[in-house]
Amino acid sequence: MANRLLGVISALPEEFAHISDQSGKASEIAGFRFWPGRIAGREAVFVESGAGKVNAGVATALLLERFGCRAVLLCGAAGGLDPALGIGDVVVGTSNIQHDYGMEKEDGYIHIQPGSRLDITTLRVVGRGRLDWSPPAARTPQAEPLKPRERRAVWIDPQHGWQEVPVYDGADLRPGCRLNGPLLIEERTTTGFVGPHDELEVNARDDFLVHIGAAA
Repeated sequence: MANRLLGVISALPEEFAHISDQSGKASEIAGFRFWPGRIAGREAVFVESGAGKVNAGVATALLLERFGCRAVLLCGAAGGLDPALGIGDVVVGTSNIQHDYGMEKEDGYIHIQPGSRLDITTLRVVGRGRLDWSPPAARTPQAEPLKPRERRAVWIDPQHGWQEVPVYDGADLRPGCRLNGPLLIEERTTTGFVGPHDELEVNARDDFLVHIGAAA
């Protein structure tokens, strides 16, 4: 284990600034930036994950899969806001607050990602009467055939076994794009899979539609 990389995760930029000087060349994967460095004399890879166990889980999976880290450390303030506390002190909590991926407010759900602004990604609307369901202004349609970012070995099922499948960044898929599976779509907080007999379509509303069996 002494020769394997350590993965080091911090949730917030204020925490991340204390453990990584960001002096090396960063690698960006699925919206996360990974920085090489050293901690306690060991080579390590550092990442700011954003708050919540969903973001921490995605960052951990990428550290293990892409960088071969043998161990992962989560470094941060952990609620240590009392100036009387020092490094190494043991704090026994009397209550806890779960913060997962964002926070819910009256007008919607606030989505938090490292280095990004706060975006409302979903809204609950209660109304009565006729509603206008006109689609929003779409992005520029897909003009040229899309090339995958990479190819990756994926276990599909006992019939198809392991296959090298293309991997696409979700942000690169535009309205009008149609792709036959098998393939992977990676976004900041999730990975989507399109099966070997299915077809992916991006509609005018920028939604991903998977047509089951359409590519058979």
